[in-house]
Parts: sequence; structure tokens; C-alpha cells
Amino acid sequence: MNRQISLLTILLFLFSFIKSNADTYGAYGNLVYRADSTGNTVWVKNFNGRIAPIPSLENIVYGSVFDGNYVHVHIDQVDTGSSGGPLHYVSTVVLDTNGNTVTSQTRMRSASNFYQLGTILPSFSNGAWYTELFASWSNRAAYITKTDSLGVDVLSVSSWFGTMSEINDFIALKDSTFLVASINFELGGPPTSVISMLMKFDDNGNIIWAYDYNIPISFPLQFMSCTEDDNGNIYSIGSYNISGSNNVVFGLKVDSVGTPIIFRTWNSLNINYHKLSFRNNEIIDFYQGKEIHFDSLFQDSCLTSSLDSVSFTPTLPFPSSIRTSITTSFTPSDSTLILTTNIYPDYCTMLLSVADIQTNQILIYPNPVRNAIHFNFNSKSNLPTEINIYDVVGRIVYTNRYATLESVDVSNLIEGLYFLRLKTGDVFQSGKFVKQ
Repeated sequence: MNRQISLLTILLFLFSFIKSNADTYGAYGNLVYRADSTGNTVWVKNFNGRIAPIPSLENIVYGSVFDGNYVHVHIDQVDTGSSGGPLHYVSTVVLDTNGNTVTSQTRMRSASNFYQLGTILPSFSNGAWYTELFASWSNRAAYITKTDSLGVDVLSVSSWFGTMSEINDFIALKDSTFLVASINFELGGPPTSVISMLMKFDDNGNIIWAYDYNIPISFPLQFMSCTEDDNGNIYSIGSYNISGSNNVVFGLKVDSVGTPIIFRTWNSLNINYHKLSFRNNEIIDFYQGKEIHFDSLFQDSCLTSSLDSVSFTPTLPFPSSIRTSITTSFTPSDSTLILTTNIYPDYCTMLLSVADIQTNQILIYPNPVRNAIHFNFNSKSNLPTEINIYDVVGRIVYTNRYATLESVDVSNLIEGLYFLRLKTGDVFQSGKFVKQ
């Protein structure tokens, strides 16, 4: 009987472990959650309140990650009443897979001008990595710190190459290493002294390679976002300034050892927020509420680009050190959250002019329209057709996954420009119309 109970206990533990690893963990504002594979929340914890018992601002959650055993939640709490400038109480709260608090560690951070808690990523063993920026009027220092499974700082990797340093992106790679993109410069120094750096290091903090990337002109590269494909190639997007307010957006592809493969530039894109990801063998750039779909050569279907040369030279950061923390206590309250999934339209599709509609196999009429639009599927497939209509900021205002009629009532839409997208199997058709 004891043997049966023991075996049952083991089986239940294994089932719970497998399920917890299949679930996802995340943060939305000050809410931290666990969700199952269907997107329903298993539990939600509210981190409003104060970890440090001081008359300060309340907790602000900067992110949460799951290391395979525990959930690590990173929180900043600012004491604005300190006589020496704002003090930041930076905490790691460790939860188990049921949302119960295991422990928490709090560190006190100060900077004469500015402090910023940044990205948090799970370790490939146990614990987590997080980034920080300390700034004064004449100095900026960027650090990357590893915590153990109980939230204690155990390792530090510097991304500090000059008196002024900022981390632009920090991502995990598929070979159990990490990539940091940063810019580093000397205050008042010439543009040629700037280091535009990509650095790769392992889970033990050992730097594998670090390169400064430069182009023939003297202006430095400013990385924004990075991602990786299934072959270990790394893609970065960013910008550089050539004169006054004239900025150029670039895409840089390097291999797994940092050697440049492609350096492409676009004059038609601006330097607004760009965020890269890899999906369905494409490099996706989230830009202005839309998605630009690049292939492995940083090419897409509508943007004019140029190929340029880029050089790279080895470099190494200044050393850094571990700072101490104290054990604190905080128990978040239970809460609720409904998760939603956003679908963003293709950037090139939304650039279609009205004259392009027929060449893309869609005739929309009447156009402009007051009540209902009509169109032709132009597909011989027996598969169902999905219809989506987007507004100018990329929000879906109408969807029908199993459309049979070649018309849609749009009388309830407000006046303006809209984008129609049809999907039949793997075939997409697109067009524009104006609602009056």
C-alpha cells in the first residue's frame, strides 16, 4: 500500500511538473499570472502595495519570468523623500508554480540623476538575469546581474565600455547564451569614439564575443531591437544619423560568432519604435502598429533598400561587481485577468493604393461606401475564407472566419480609411476602401 501511495505521489508530481512547464507566465501592469495552453489564467497575483515599509511610491512590476521551477518577479519601489536623491528599492519576489511566495530579496539602489530597472530573462539553469542603468550628469553605467533560484544576486556581467553606456536590447539565444546590444561613448568625445556593441555571453557570465560595429561614415549605429532565427543568425534593427534630423534605419544580420552577413538600410522608415521577433521563418518588425515581414536577407515586399558595408572590431567591457541584498517579505493578493491576443496587419498590405486593389485580385465596390462593401473571393479553393477589416491604426473592427457571402455591412463604422484582408488557406488578398 505504501509503495502504491509513493508511486501515485510521484506520478502526480510529474504531471504537475509537465503541466506547469506547458503553461505560460507573465506580467500585465502590476498583475503577475500563470495561464494554461488555451490562454485562460490559472492564477493572478496583484503586486500593488509596498515591499519596503517607507513613505514612498508603491511597487512597480518591471517583469516576471519562469526558470522551470520558480517565477521571478522584479519590482522597483522609489523613495522620493531621500535627502541624497531618490532611492530605489529593487526587489525579486520568488513564487512557486501555484503563486505562493517562496521568498523575496530587496536591494537598495541610488543614482545622483537617474536609475532604471530594465529587462528580466530566465536563466538556463536556475534563477534569472536582469539589466540596470545607473546615471549621473557625467556618467552612465549599464549592468547585467544574475540571481539564483531564491532571488539572491550571484553574478554580474558588465556592458559598460565608456563613461556613457546604455543597453538597447537583451535577449536569450537558442544555444543557451545571451545577447546584449548597447551603445557606449565618452562624454564630449567625437562620434568616432562611440562603441556600437553586440556582446554574447553564456549562463555563467563568460563573454564569448563582443564586437564594435561601424560603417564608413563617422556617425555611430544605435541598436533598437534584436532577434534570432532557427540557424543561430542574429538580426538587429536600429538607426544612425547622417546630418541634423536626417536619420536612416538599418538592419544588420550577423552569424552565431558575430560576423556580419547583411547590412541593409531604408530611407522610407522612421526611427520610431521597432521591435523584432522571429516567426514562421520570417523576421517580423513591429512598427507603427503593423508588422513588416522580412526574409533572411532583410528584404520585404514593398520597401526600397540599399546594401552597405559594415566593419567590426573586438572589444571588452569594464569589470563589474556584485551588490548585496536583504531578505524581505511580501505576499501579493489574489486577482483576476482576462488575456487577449492582438493581431496586427501587414505593413506592406496597408501601403496599397486604391489603384493597386485590382492587381491584388480584389475588386471592392462601391468605394467609397456608405452601407455595404462587395468584393470577389477570386479563389477556386473549397477552403473557408476568413475576412478581417482593420482601421488605420491596425485594430480589427470586423472579423468572420467562415465567410460565405461576398459582402460586409460596414454601416456601423465611422468615416475613414479601412483595409480589407481575405485569407483562404495560405492565400492572402488585400485592398482598401473608404467609409463615408
